[in-house]
Amino acid sequence: MKLAMKLHDQAKTLGLLLFLVILNSLSFGATMHGGEPSAKSDLWVSFLIAYVFWFHIAAGGLAFLMIQYLTGGAWGVMGRRVFEATSSTLPVFAILLVAMVTFGVPNLYEWARPEAAHDVILQKKSAYLNVPAFTIRGVIYFVVWIALSFLLVKLGASTSGAESEGPHSRKKCAVLSGPGMVLYGLTMTFASIDWVMSLEPHWYSSLYGALFVAGQLLSALAFTIVVLAVLSRKQDIAKFLGKRHFHDYGKLLLAFVMLWAYLSFSQYLIIWSGNLAEEVPYYLKRLQGGWEKLAITLIIAHFALPFLILLSRDLKRQPFLLLLVAVFILFMRFCEVLFLVRPAVTTSLSLSALLSDLFAVAIMGVCWIFIFLFIFQKRSPLPFEDPTFAEAVAHGRH
Repeated sequence: MKLAMKLHDQAKTLGLLLFLVILNSLSFGATMHGGEPSAKSDLWVSFLIAYVFWFHIAAGGLAFLMIQYLTGGAWGVMGRRVFEATSSTLPVFAILLVAMVTFGVPNLYEWARPEAAHDVILQKKSAYLNVPAFTIRGVIYFVVWIALSFLLVKLGASTSGAESEGPHSRKKCAVLSGPGMVLYGLTMTFASIDWVMSLEPHWYSSLYGALFVAGQLLSALAFTIVVLAVLSRKQDIAKFLGKRHFHDYGKLLLAFVMLWAYLSFSQYLIIWSGNLAEEVPYYLKRLQGGWEKLAITLIIAHFALPFLILLSRDLKRQPFLLLLVAVFILFMRFCEVLFLVRPAVTTSLSLSALLSDLFAVAIMGVCWIFIFLFIFQKRSPLPFEDPTFAEAVAHGRH
């Protein structure tokens, strides 16, 4: 608890400093571009990259919260407070989506501009790709996600009650999590189409939703490892977090790295081998103008390197080493979101755009972490009162 409060205060100070930095940088950028629409578009693209990156962690936390109740694994008990806190930040992204719909949609999406009326393909998709429908779907998504998060967190608090109440509440959480995972998969698939895939409305992929979800799970898992590894440095927490807990998280991290790589390669292979005129340009954009370097970096640093490192059993049992790997994967998650979003509107990789994206991720991240810590410190960092906690602790000592 003291550690969370300390981190909360540090994040608050850092957030204020970065806020001043980002305000100056954005003002400078507006001056440089003379306030042209292209400058506004660039800023909204940076906003979308930051939004998707941090949203992945929050949404992935919701998914893991439901997975934990469905599987009942000891690893999930130890990470439950992190999953609850990350998923509880989803209302922040609902508010940010309102800002994007109100001010940013025409700057981001080709289908929301007046010239879309002269595009035959976009006209055929106009029943789905229009601002009112985009807004209504966004409301539906967040109603579902926030309701699931609220109910699971509320019911989860009851699992720490009496022995007679705990199992009953956990059963309710499991019952809710079954259909909740189905709703999560459906809504997240449509959200990925709306927010990211529709940046290039002439292109489509049936694997895109699955790739989006895999990225969320990987991001949330890496973030959870970072939090638990930091907590394990406190003597009063370290005695509960065993090496086997981190070994389990390391194995899961390896599994989701492989899942992300499998889905990414499958999408590339299907599109490239099909050689369809409406699909191939997506990768042609990303194999020139400097983006090919980022693509190679993702292959090596997002898959090959973590894959080889996480094969080590000893490394996965060392919290600090696993923390370093998780931080590295989080950075690569930013690179992948950048690869998905930025080439849709920028033909070449530029330093100015990259700095703008990094600043946006930093400032939104500090604000999000501030809120996360505020929520996280309200309860114990581990579910000490849960009837299954002793069993979970014993599992980590093997």
